[in-house]
Amino acid sequence: MIDPSVIPPTDEEVPVTQTAPPKPLSQIESLIRHHPVAAALTTLGFSCAVGIVARGLLAPPSTAKDRALQPVIPHVT
Repeated sequence: MIDPSVIPPTDEEVPVTQTAPPKPLSQIESLIRHHPVAAALTTLGFSCAVGIVARGLLAPPSTAKDRALQPVIPHVT
């Protein structure tokens, strides 16, 4: 026979005072639900940053001819 004192409690048997801290995904979900505009702007900014980095990494290197054809902008001091 199995001794009940050895069996770990199931989720239904754990008292409310011993609940685990919120998981990271549920914290993020709660943050998005409370601040949807900030979440959308953050996503947009992150997407733009990833796009700029990807464009810089995937663009072919400029040739000497391309650099020679670019206009020279004088620096104002």
